[in-house]
Amino acid sequence: MKSSSKDRLVVAAILLVFILTVSAIAYFMLGKNKAYGIYTRETLIIAASDSEQIKICNRSNAPYAIKDSGSLKYYGLGSGMSTENIFVLKTEDYNKLVEGKTYWFDIRLKKADDMTSAVIGKIYTENIMK
Repeated sequence: MKSSSKDRLVVAAILLVFILTVSAIAYFMLGKNKAYGIYTRETLIIAASDSEQIKICNRSNAPYAIKDSGSLKYYGLGSGMSTENIFVLKTEDYNKLVEGKTYWFDIRLKKADDMTSAVIGKIYTENIMK
């Protein structure tokens, strides 16, 4: 009789460990973490007509942004440097941006991992990651 209860406990323990292992694997495989915000690298603000500076940034894989009537066209997020993302920002923040200067942006996503609906939360003139 004792061996039967020991066997049941061993089987229950093995089953419990198996279920916990499968649950952990499923969580890490299916329940991916999603980004709701991004801090950018140093980003140069360039005039739309300055094609020479745009070529230099593209060659060096440096992110850059172009001011465009109340929004910011940002180039440099993701795997392709030519990917254009349009970010909305407040009017006073837009007016503070000076072409030729470097900034860091705190970008907030409205939907997780969706760069099409992003808003610039804060603008920094110094690297906040130091």
